[in-house]
Amino acid sequence: MRAALLLAASILIIAPAGATAPAVKAEVEAVTAFGLDVTFAPTEAGSLDEDVRSALSAILDATYADVVALYPDLGAVTVEVQAIDRSAVDAIGGVTGRAQRPGVIVIEVSVTYPDGALAAVEANLARNFYHELHHLARGWTIEDNAFGPGIHIAAINEGLAVVFSEEMTGQADASGAVPDDPEAWALEIRDLPLNANYWEWMFDHPDGREAIGYRTGTWLVRQAMANTGLTLLEMAERSPDEIWQMAGFEPRVE
Repeated sequence: MRAALLLAASILIIAPAGATAPAVKAEVEAVTAFGLDVTFAPTEAGSLDEDVRSALSAILDATYADVVALYPDLGAVTVEVQAIDRSAVDAIGGVTGRAQRPGVIVIEVSVTYPDGALAAVEANLARNFYHELHHLARGWTIEDNAFGPGIHIAAINEGLAVVFSEEMTGQADASGAVPDDPEAWALEIRDLPLNANYWEWMFDHPDGREAIGYRTGTWLVRQAMANTGLTLLEMAERSPDEIWQMAGFEPRVE
């Protein structure tokens, strides 16, 4: 069960925009604070109740304020909030998100979460939003990505976001669980061809392992921090290759 939930979380984090139900014709509400613009667009799954929208806006505002204080160059951020009806999201807490493109994050909230959408938002929104805001600060987005190809790069960038979210919220992230054989997994990832299958190495590998990239990247970031004494903010200023080296691994040979 744990592995299944871990995979579901990883899949949903980067689901393409087309995976959501198309928005129905409806007025989009917006609230602006701290350079944050939040839109609520009802979808075929319905719309979020006023109490959910209010709680969601407050959490997004507070989370954004925390992050922009640490990353003042983050800039203005637009958050597109969508109601969804997908059981896989219920299994991971009822909230998921993705850094769609520079300055834009999509947050999805399940209207079928057993404890209610409000409970999902209160328990799990901040963790997801910290993660995605770190991606924006880093330039790791689905569209207009600032990095080149390679699982060795994806692993580090996702690992940084996992550690950031965990440190900011105090909540453990299942996608950051220590690998079964971390050094072996790291060497596998480092030496993969640049066109290695993203789905297999980040989500669901044919050999049964899940979230190899997420888990290994998180371990590498923590190893690099332990070896150097650098903070996560300092670590986020380094390139993926530098972080690999700080974690104790020779650079990738092209």
